[in-house]
Amino acid sequence: MAHIKQLLNRAYISTKLKDKLSSFEQYRYSFICAPTGYGKSAVCRTFFKNYPGYTILWIDADSSKEVFWTNLCNAIKLVSPSHASQFMSLKFPESEEDVNELCALMSNLTNERAQTVVIIDNFDNVFDENIANFFKINHAASTPGLKYVFLIHELHYQSILSLISKNSIGLIDKNDLSFSPEDIYDYFRLNENLIDIEIAKDIYNKTMGWPYIVELYMDQNSDKAKLASGESLDNFIETNIWYNLDNPLRDFLINLSVFHKFTISQCVTQTGLDEKLCLEYLHKVSLIDYDKLSRTYSFNPVFRNFMQKVFKEKPINEIKEITMRAADTYLSNCDYFYAIKLYNESNEYGKIYTCDATLNSLYSYIIRENKDMFFNVANQYWNVDKKGKYQFSIVICFAMFLYNEKNTMESILKDIENDIKNDPLVDDIMRNTYLAEIQYINAFF
Repeated sequence: MAHIKQLLNRAYISTKLKDKLSSFEQYRYSFICAPTGYGKSAVCRTFFKNYPGYTILWIDADSSKEVFWTNLCNAIKLVSPSHASQFMSLKFPESEEDVNELCALMSNLTNERAQTVVIIDNFDNVFDENIANFFKINHAASTPGLKYVFLIHELHYQSILSLISKNSIGLIDKNDLSFSPEDIYDYFRLNENLIDIEIAKDIYNKTMGWPYIVELYMDQNSDKAKLASGESLDNFIETNIWYNLDNPLRDFLINLSVFHKFTISQCVTQTGLDEKLCLEYLHKVSLIDYDKLSRTYSFNPVFRNFMQKVFKEKPINEIKEITMRAADTYLSNCDYFYAIKLYNESNEYGKIYTCDATLNSLYSYIIRENKDMFFNVANQYWNVDKKGKYQFSIVICFAMFLYNEKNTMESILKDIENDIKNDPLVDDIMRNTYLAEIQYINAFF
């Protein structure tokens, strides 16, 4: 993942990530947690290759628990031959009693050789509640010079998360492994692909620095920073991520894929699940980011694009139901632009023209990439019952002015004025207010 081509089997590691990786020396146990495609294994092999002062032992847990335990005991034999047979006799811990016995043995383990790092790849395959309890009990035990690094896709055991928050266990997550715009620029340069920093920023915004996807950009479309082949991306996500999720979790994610970003309350409303289960699901998918300042969740853009393709394969009535529920949720939260966007996709223009959106709430979204949507909404004016509400109608006229669509603006303005004067649902106060706003717009041309 994100290899430097001219350096065989070497992964790109930024200075910031090197510093983070070096922190393993502060802890007995460290976790490197990120989804597939973040280069956990490649980064570790590059970083720990010939690491000064340490013997590096590598175990792959991509097998049964029994095989993993045998391999671990063989590694322990290299570190402490006198303890290896005792570990082999314990076998993989399957109960609380087994965990306590393992903890007692680990507390007496001495490193009889040089300083050692035991790296365990694909640790998800053997990680369970018993192992989590082992870490909880044993994290403070001291074995001089013996460190463990676990490579894992997801980390959702609360006992481990609590130890990480207390800085008792080390953690490197996808934010540490992700490429920044500067990393992307440097990575391309090292692979003899020259791009400017603006293109690097664009790639970052489309991928959030997902290393494997950045590598696809470089291999296929680095000159124009276009998204790599949709088929190659979809196959990668489907095989390595989507197939590993159960059906309830897939349905949960598809329901949320229509959101640009969402709060936990929006998640509850959209999915119909309680808050506890929503949080449990959200923590199971590492490609979901949480913004502490806005208290909102969002998907990695590449993953969201994949989910939306899956979503569009659903029956039409189901697509509309999910979309409308999300639009209503946005509207109730006063996120007018995203509500309008989804109503437009569902051809529900009555909801748009009777909403309370103001020009201030939409102004920042009146940009070139949204012109087609606003233009389509504007041309629905004549097909919608406004129910005595003309605030949005006036706002859409101003949008057409900003887009330099004067013909459309003039046509709507002319009919709005007539409709307001003849609409019995509009009282005198509102009629005068609307007509004053129309006069204001007319003053611009």
